[in-house]
Amino acid sequence: MTAGQYPLPATLLVADLRGFGSLTNPEQLAARSALYSRLAVSFDEGGVPWDGCAHEDRGDGVLVVVPPEVPKPVLLGPVLDRLVDARRSWPRPVRIAVHAGDLHHDGLGFVGSDVNHVFRLVEATPLREALTTSGAPAAVLISDELYRGTARHGYGPGPARGYFPVPVAEKETRVTAWLTIPGADAAAERIAERARAPRRPARPAGGVALSAGGDQHVTNSLLAGRSVTGARRRRH
Repeated sequence: MTAGQYPLPATLLVADLRGFGSLTNPEQLAARSALYSRLAVSFDEGGVPWDGCAHEDRGDGVLVVVPPEVPKPVLLGPVLDRLVDARRSWPRPVRIAVHAGDLHHDGLGFVGSDVNHVFRLVEATPLREALTTSGAPAAVLISDELYRGTARHGYGPGPARGYFPVPVAEKETRVTAWLTIPGADAAAERIAERARAPRRPARPAGGVALSAGGDQHVTNSLLAGRSVTGARRRRH
């Protein structure tokens, strides 16, 4: 993929190791080596040549750019199956995000709103919670576009993977994405339900109730235009 006037299509996968920053330098080197090795083996065994994909190092993670000729069901099926196989050890628990879109390469790296989008997904709170609370070695979040266009149709001979909708609110991004925790559908469903539940405003522990006649307003705790009657609320 080269720089040009128009973006080119690709499927984007980000794998991000949890707690990477807490490691010593030698531990980080070992974890990075294991991460790349696991990715390469999973892609090759899943039918997508690792050497045919572009990849960029992102410190505690890797951006993998899969060429458009690779069918998305292969990436979400055989490749993802191997990436999340609990019998194969990751150096640390890993968050995985997958999206499909258009991107540029400017000679320095991959650029575009879809690149930004997949990184918003991998940083999403529901995905972080899934990895922390489930105890699973891996958790996956895919974009709404990828779910509706590919995942929900159940391509492939393998068992259906449970995906559950979650809200993503990271920086300027406000979207729905789809969470799966391999081998832990019940946990993924609970996390998704909590993420979708409306937030209740916190009740004040105490304060002052103000009453005044007329159309008045309060500015910096002062009520303009009228005297104020204050009643301290009692704690129960």
